[in-house]
Amino acid sequence: MKKIVLVIIAHLMMFSAIAEESNDEVIGLLIAAKATGVCGTYRQMALFQESTRMPGGDEFIVRFINTEVARLGKTQEEFFNECRVAVDTYKSAMEVLGFDQ
Repeated sequence: MKKIVLVIIAHLMMFSAIAEESNDEVIGLLIAAKATGVCGTYRQMALFQESTRMPGGDEFIVRFINTEVARLGKTQEEFFNECRVAVDTYKSAMEVLGFDQ
């Protein structure tokens, strides 16, 4: 009985260590997915404005994005580079998981 308990404890410790290592990867993927959604929203705003030519829409989008970028303490270049990395990470993860886009 003691051997079984020790084996179970050893397995639990091993799974716990593996889970801690994979948590960082999972959290990274969740962050990439969230950023991809945010970046996709900005892209959709631009596409909508491009197709509708809503009066004042260009200025609104520019002010909105500039305000968001400033709130995050980033430059536009940093923000859009992070968008590209997030989208690439998301696409790669989806391909690895078998969800080709």
